[in-house]
Amino acid sequence: RVRRPPRSTLFPYTTLFRSMTILIGFSLIAALISNASAEEATPGPTKFGWVDLKKVMTEYYKTEEMLQQFENEKKAKEAEVTKLVEEIEKMDAGLLLLNTKARAEQEEKILKSKMAVNTLIQESEQELGKQSMLKQDKLLKDIIAVSDKLAAREGYTFIFRGEVLLYKDPALDCSDQIIAILNKGHEGGVSSKR
Repeated sequence: RVRRPPRSTLFPYTTLFRSMTILIGFSLIAALISNASAEEATPGPTKFGWVDLKKVMTEYYKTEEMLQQFENEKKAKEAEVTKLVEEIEKMDAGLLLLNTKARAEQEEKILKSKMAVNTLIQESEQELGKQSMLKQDKLLKDIIAVSDKLAAREGYTFIFRGEVLLYKDPALDCSDQIIAILNKGHEGGVSSKR
């Protein structure tokens, strides 16, 4: 008589198969429970909306204020640069009247002043750019906060940025609602730029 090896050595994958079956079963049960609790957490149908961020930014009263402040800061920097350039031009105009040694010293001053003006221009552009980004970020945070409130109040599941959507149903556009909330109390000062 031939002695057979134990069943576990004949079928080494049987134990693995049973373990996998049990694991998959538990995973399916967990997924069903998770799905059921998610449905309870969000009652009702899924509701979508989208917003035209460019339109909202354009019609938000704080954008106009930000742009005006930016223009004022830009004009102040330009005036500072213009003043320095005029001083350089005056120094340059008087060069011919100076002797050789004084002319060399004045040319050195002019060169240093020109480098200072270039540095001022670069720093001003960087500072204005940085301030602009910070202000735009603040405006975007305002828009997101209002979108969150609108979504909670109206039962939206998602509100998307319209710029990233290939197709947008006009009936789902929330832009005007968001603009109205943002500009509440400032309706008279907002100029429509459509």
